[in-house]
Amino acid sequence: KGLCGKPKRKPKTDRGSIYLTNELFRFDVCADGVTRLFIGTRTNNIGYLSFKSHRPFNKPKSLYIRKEAGQYFVSFCYEDNQPEPTADKENLKWLKGASEEWLNEYVVGVDRGVVVPAHTGDAAYRFSVGQARHLAAQERYRKRLQRRLAKQVKGSNRRNKVKQRISKTYRKQAAIRNDFCHQTSRKLVDSSAKVIIFEALNTSKMTRKPKARQDSNGKYLPNRAKAKAGLNKSILNVGWHYLEAYAQYKAARLGKAVFKISPAYTSQECSRCGHTHPGNRKTQALFFCGSCGYVGNADANAALVIKKRAIKLFLDSGTELQGKGIPLLCTGRGAGRKTGKAKVSSAVATKRQKRKERQPLWWLLSIGSLLPLGASSSPKYLLILSKSTNPQTRMDINMTQICTTGNQAGPLMPCNPELMAATDSPDNSTQRQSNGLFTSTISQAIYSVGVGAFAVVVKNQVVSPLNEPGKVFLRRHCFNNMTRAEFDEYGELTPFTPVYLAEIAVTSTAYFVASGGLCKVYEGCKSIYDRVCSHFSAPDATARRHGPEEV
Repeated sequence: KGLCGKPKRKPKTDRGSIYLTNELFRFDVCADGVTRLFIGTRTNNIGYLSFKSHRPFNKPKSLYIRKEAGQYFVSFCYEDNQPEPTADKENLKWLKGASEEWLNEYVVGVDRGVVVPAHTGDAAYRFSVGQARHLAAQERYRKRLQRRLAKQVKGSNRRNKVKQRISKTYRKQAAIRNDFCHQTSRKLVDSSAKVIIFEALNTSKMTRKPKARQDSNGKYLPNRAKAKAGLNKSILNVGWHYLEAYAQYKAARLGKAVFKISPAYTSQECSRCGHTHPGNRKTQALFFCGSCGYVGNADANAALVIKKRAIKLFLDSGTELQGKGIPLLCTGRGAGRKTGKAKVSSAVATKRQKRKERQPLWWLLSIGSLLPLGASSSPKYLLILSKSTNPQTRMDINMTQICTTGNQAGPLMPCNPELMAATDSPDNSTQRQSNGLFTSTISQAIYSVGVGAFAVVVKNQVVSPLNEPGKVFLRRHCFNNMTRAEFDEYGELTPFTPVYLAEIAVTSTAYFVASGGLCKVYEGCKSIYDRVCSHFSAPDATARRHGPEEV
């Protein structure tokens, strides 16, 4: 009937666990002075289980008994009557009020890697010689057992024994990693640092296998799956998660704080000048900045970058905490913020950073009409906004006369007698109509500029004056997280600045289009085109141009 759902495959392992409450167990001190765990009740007596206690403990309310790789483990929790550690929000609130000198002295960044499991900028934490030797020995022994396992008969007793031996090699390697993480976390916590910063590494996504690649014919292409498998194995062999988990609870006991930040480009950014580029990381161990020439250890440089980013977030009033476990330091727009005025190259720049690097180009903007071919009773003007590549340079507004009446055109428009004679026909109603259209179009364009300027001035100076909160809002949401110094260098949003004039131009153009100005320009151009075409294509164009008595 399908009520049970899809059947679950039973794992081929002896791993298992059982949960017991306090009425099903007790701890007794036997005659030989050894404390043993009694399991059962008065009616169902299972017996005693010997175990090794690492430290004195209080009686728990429940416990787990777990079996793994042929060994049994007892785990439980109990109240130790210790004061609760300080909440992360309280630590962040206190750190926001600390000085930058104090933060530089007591904040440490930890860069985790594969070759060097942990680096703080001043010290590197690696596996000891004995630990590395035992890890490699267990790896070689497991490969030999796996070759033996492949030749044995499935279900045989010898095969089961070999499987048990293989599981022991994994357990011993896990014990070595666990021991290393405990020792390293203890050294980090016992140091002079009071705030420990880790990277928010997503190990599960970093160790995914690559996707299969196919060509157009369905043939599978090389995807370097074997190389990725070796990298995944090296990442998982270090134990990044255990290191930060152990450091968190040990630091809480000593009144210290542990936070995480975004790991974006920490291995490519220079800790001195902030220059970010993939070419800065020459090798696994060498870092060479292409901007300032700084040379140093790559892991040490990354640890200093993590520290600088955390200090900047602590000094930012908008920093918040996100996530469970070790909280992530971030602002309202995310945690991927630079440490300072970093020059990001095009290879790693995001769209936001590209917009910040790109200087505004104020192209030639003309508001008016096309050049009329006939005479006009009033001069026409063209409003020109000069092109400027410097955002601090104010735009120059030039009113340039482009056309005058009749023979008064002068040097701006050389007089063409033949064209003037052609336009000086007796039936000049079409000419007057086109001139009227252009005159009204220019008037409407000038009126649109006035309306746009008035609307922008009212909006910026009356409705939303740029007080200090307004400037902070602009720096965060409009100018790509500029610092106060960068914002002052860019220039305040006052009249006759590029931002202000661009806003006026956009508002005026929108009003000009909405009020039908483009339609009038189109009608004027069409009427002139039709008039010129009809004049030069008529058979008596010469008679109209020179008069009947001259023909």
